[in-house]
Amino acid sequence: MLQINSRGTRRSANMLININRYGTGKGELRDPLGVACLLNGDIVVSEWGNKRVQIFNDAGHHVAEVGKGKIGPQGVAVTLRGNIVVTDGHHKRLQVFSPSGSSLAIWGLGRFYGPCGLAVSPNGNCVVTDIAENAISVYRGEKTCLARFGTKGNADDKFDNPLYVAIGQYNEIIVSDSNNHAIKVFDSKGAFIRKFGGEGTGNGQFKFPRGVCTDERGNILVADRNNNRVSLFSSQGKFLCNLLTQDNGIRDPYGVAISMTGNLVVTESGENRAALKVFQL
Repeated sequence: MLQINSRGTRRSANMLININRYGTGKGELRDPLGVACLLNGDIVVSEWGNKRVQIFNDAGHHVAEVGKGKIGPQGVAVTLRGNIVVTDGHHKRLQVFSPSGSSLAIWGLGRFYGPCGLAVSPNGNCVVTDIAENAISVYRGEKTCLARFGTKGNADDKFDNPLYVAIGQYNEIIVSDSNNHAIKVFDSKGAFIRKFGGEGTGNGQFKFPRGVCTDERGNILVADRNNNRVSLFSSQGKFLCNLLTQDNGIRDPYGVAISMTGNLVVTESGENRAALKVFQL
């Protein structure tokens, strides 16, 4: 059971890994954005600044780099087969790589204008946020668009810079609507279900939220970047606690993911600083 103090913060979080080397070399980071975990426990990080994807093992050691200089990666996800899918914002398409880094597929050119966030549903569909179009697309395979919804605005079914996306326990599509300071939830066909958040610094509020993911209970984790924290909500959007704050060493959180062992993985991206951190909660 979570132990929450009077400030709505979880009492303890043990940092297991802290990779904070800013640079261009192997194992160094520049503008790390999305993060995902492979089936073997390795951690995959998309680096916009270094135009590559890096892979680290569960001890934080550098394993491989993928697509160096050939992609502009933002969102990253893992397919049911264990392959790596990346939104290539520079070339406005998606790329698929094997865990060893071999290119398997390139698709989506002409269908996306600003692909950013990415999630893979339990049935294998790809859900992509498009920050240029302020829209969400759901694809089955490389050619079949099952749903596309959203335009620019602040209404329930509209977005202003929808950065990241996750899949809920009942295949809901969970979107961080960053400039509207909200998390919005839709069914698998794009029908609006609920939203939560609002601009502010109080518990349950956001200032430009970034990454989202879910845990094994269906709770929703949000990287609340400008509030320097990672917050936890129930699947219904009820604020539960701030899992990580500046007291835990969190600053400018971007991507969030839950590892195969239940640890929380966070990327941080700020001016001349970058980090990949893993916490045991």
